Amino acid sequence: MKKELLFVENGSIFNNGVEIIKSLYFNLFHGDSLGFVFDNALEKNILVDFLKGKKPLQTGKIAFENNKISTENYEKCFENNISVIERTSKLIRSLSVEENIFLFSSYVPRYFVSKHAFEIPIKEIENKLGINLRKYNSPVSLSEKDRVILEMVKAFAERKKIIAFSNITSFLKEPELDEVYTMMKKMRQFEMSFLIIEAFDEIIFRWSDNFVIIKHGKTMGIVNSKNVQSDKVFEMLLRDETEKKNPVAPVNNVEYDEWTSEIEFDHVSTEVLHKFSFTVGRGEVVKIYYMDDASGNHILELLKGERKAESGNIRIEGECYSVSNMSQAIKRGVGFIEEFAYENKLLGNLTAFENISLLLGEKVPMFWLRRRFRKNIRNFLDAAFDAADLDKKPEEIQPVDLQRMAYYKWYLYNPKVVVCIRPFAQEDVHVRETTVLMIEMLRNRGITVIILLSAFSEIDLVDGENIFVHNGTVIDEDGVYQFLYGGK
Repeated sequence: MKKELLFVENGSIFNNGVEIIKSLYFNLFHGDSLGFVFDNALEKNILVDFLKGKKPLQTGKIAFENNKISTENYEKCFENNISVIERTSKLIRSLSVEENIFLFSSYVPRYFVSKHAFEIPIKEIENKLGINLRKYNSPVSLSEKDRVILEMVKAFAERKKIIAFSNITSFLKEPELDEVYTMMKKMRQFEMSFLIIEAFDEIIFRWSDNFVIIKHGKTMGIVNSKNVQSDKVFEMLLRDETEKKNPVAPVNNVEYDEWTSEIEFDHVSTEVLHKFSFTVGRGEVVKIYYMDDASGNHILELLKGERKAESGNIRIEGECYSVSNMSQAIKRGVGFIEEFAYENKLLGNLTAFENISLLLGEKVPMFWLRRRFRKNIRNFLDAAFDAADLDKKPEEIQPVDLQRMAYYKWYLYNPKVVVCIRPFAQEDVHVRETTVLMIEMLRNRGITVIILLSAFSEIDLVDGENIFVHNGTVIDEDGVYQFLYGGK
């Protein structure tokens, strides 16, 4: 019979005096894996802070290993027993791998005398987990995947009871996730438990035994991961969600008398790419799924002007595309929407209207002095946003509207091409759905969209041509399946 490890009943959590989590229920057993699906990124972030010991319950009950945890003991209990693994590394760059793993572990003396103190505990952990710790270099040179695995080993060495993964699909690719999952299964054999806090994705179903659905801060239910249809859960998360304003600009599809090439890569080679070629027309979408970081980075750096091709050509509307930086790229008609656009590319000291209009101010002479022109832009935006939101700073606006603003900025600027970098990496399902609508909005305006993806599960979220790149070479879809699910 399984033993209960962590139990939370009717919990509420506040952030800056506002109740964000209103009714949190879940229980986790030794050796189990429990997922969490949210309809809102803020609620997800608050849960992560709760697991880190930073956000206590204002109401409700916590029990750990059948012992009730008071508010006074909550922080120490969670810090001692739960390790949260996320995009930000917990490893100390100035220490060796061994020192990082055993820094707070009872396996070795509290103060290290020599490296010989590591030999026995390293061998013991290697035997238990089937891992060779000696192959890892210093923390400075670790890949993200190796860093995650070492943080898992560190938690194991510190005898933590729970590892919580927070949105690791946003920075690990499928083959890397497989290695992490293999290590997770080994640790579960030692009754270590896992929490999977992710975007609503296939990983929730594969990695968890059950998952918790949280909407509007309330636990809607706990369902078995093997006996539920994903579309039903998705429908539940999005049900009854309507925008106060039309989320998409009121324009009709742009039609052309004949097909025209907007951007072309013609046998482009770099240190990584090998005669990389594709052509995409005006108002079309192309999705480039890169299976290694180097390939994705080189494609992006070529477009941004941060890298020069060794051979081959890039053309925009048939003319050679040669730029030295992103500012020149924008002037040539290529815009960029970065990963986590609403978090990274809106300036906090400007209003929403100023943020959206900023690029337009660079394109249109005397924009800020032309009152009638600004008024027309304002009237146009009033049809898609609440007027009050346009006068607010980004920190006061909901993530969905911030995401729309990040895309409307380029809609108004109207470049020839917009490059979307991992646009579906965010875990907020409403932001993801909005992003799909925004990409379609750009396309309808006649803007060509290039989408760079590193998660295969995101490839069908929008329509368009698919290109698969592995180690700098274009491969077919069968090759992708063979790499991801066959004998690698």
